[in-house]
Amino acid sequence: MHKKDRVKEVIEKYIKQGVDFFELTPSYLVNLDELKEFSERTLKRGRTEYKNEHKDLLKGKSKAALNIKKKMIKFLDENPKSSLEELTRKFSNQDKKFVDETYKTWKKEKKPIKAKRPGRPSKKDAAGSLRQQVFNYLSENPETTLSKLEGAFKSENKKTVSNYLDQWRKEKTKKAKKISTKQRINEYLDKHPQSTLKELKKVFSNINPSSIGAYHSLWKSGREGITHKAAFRNRLNLDTKALNIDENKITVQSAVQIIKALSSTVEAQKKAIDALKSQNAMLENSQAFSFPELKGMSKKEIEKFERVMATFLKGLRRS
Repeated sequence: MHKKDRVKEVIEKYIKQGVDFFELTPSYLVNLDELKEFSERTLKRGRTEYKNEHKDLLKGKSKAALNIKKKMIKFLDENPKSSLEELTRKFSNQDKKFVDETYKTWKKEKKPIKAKRPGRPSKKDAAGSLRQQVFNYLSENPETTLSKLEGAFKSENKKTVSNYLDQWRKEKTKKAKKISTKQRINEYLDKHPQSTLKELKKVFSNINPSSIGAYHSLWKSGREGITHKAAFRNRLNLDTKALNIDENKITVQSAVQIIKALSSTVEAQKKAIDALKSQNAMLENSQAFSFPELKGMSKKEIEKFERVMATFLKGLRRS
């Protein structure tokens, strides 16, 4: 008889005696008198063949083993401080290895996850952490420059910080809707109207400097044009509400009213200008120098001359 067949024969014998197949593990079989001389490998092979040949029969047995395992886990859940020895005593009729494996599995599942000790992170963790810090900073300060970013992370490697800046910009470009360079610069200038051309070139370092200069000039001229229009409108004191005109509904009649209002305002302004000219001429005549020779002299020089003249006049009066 082949050794495997002998193993199967012994297993069959003990199952008929009421022993659960799942209790007949290799570690259990090796202690049996009938199989002491057999190697563990032979026992495993014989046991596996028996299992494959009696699948239908063992299905019910496996359910029974599962129920026993559930009972063990329930016991451990209710008595979490129980030791392996206590569990073995409680289920003394079960295979010791089966009890041991169940206990270890339960212990592992219930084991709390240890928090990482604070300390110096690994290079990989440090790099990831720094990357996140740089990204967070850039999200809060999207228009920052490389020099400012390096200043915010002085203790870090400048090249690494620069690489993270490039990565962030690339990701932002992919996510953001595509807008023209002109629009980007205009939006920035609307938020930071006091920015100089030099500052603008630092912020948009990846854009051609000549293009930045051109867009800056256009924005500036457009802004000045808006300012001039607003000032002109104020000077004219054109109030469409006073004329009972809805700006959204300009008709021929309302246009005529506006033109008349403009004409009368221009005439009034002309008269005001003429009056100012006349007053200016009078002021110039009143402020004319009595001595042409004094023209071009500073205030201090004139004061000094006045003191000399006062002294001279005093001398004349005494003589």
